[in-house]
Amino acid sequence: MAGDESRELRYIQLLKEMLMLAASKGTRLVLDDRDMRGDALEFQAVCSFLKKAVFLDEVDLSRNDLGAEEGQALAASIAANGSIIDLKLSGNCLGTTGMQALAEKSLRTRSLRHLSVAGNGLGAAGFQALAEALAETSLLESLDVGSNDLGPECAEALKTVLSIATLTDFRADQNTLAGAVAK
Repeated sequence: MAGDESRELRYIQLLKEMLMLAASKGTRLVLDDRDMRGDALEFQAVCSFLKKAVFLDEVDLSRNDLGAEEGQALAASIAANGSIIDLKLSGNCLGTTGMQALAEKSLRTRSLRHLSVAGNGLGAAGFQALAEALAETSLLESLDVGSNDLGPECAEALKTVLSIATLTDFRADQNTLAGAVAK
């Protein structure tokens, strides 16, 4: 009983901290480098907050060791929010499964303008899911998919991404897409 009460108080404290942080930064929530995978309660609080914080337009959850499971939970929260313009998820471990969940649930939004998912081990299937989601409804202006194990097998997905009319800044450093561009 005391443990549950302590957990509940910590959860409330985390939500207050996020509100204070968001209030101090205006419409930005920057929670990078916090290793949330190791703190399920903090990640749960972040997801709950994102669902309701429609005033946010920038969210930075970079370098938090978020994996596929966290990617799935995050996808539902971002989808419920619907107002995020700039989403930074670089340096996590979303992998193919996490990206597929994000693409299916939350990246098919007209609000998103800037997306950074560099260093997440997306692979070809994750990049394909991302490309398909963005091509449907995207007004994306910048996309960073650097360091994601993307190679020549990503040719079709790359063509899809590069055909987004509003995309003016595309970064794919430290991949092997040269063969894909030639196809």
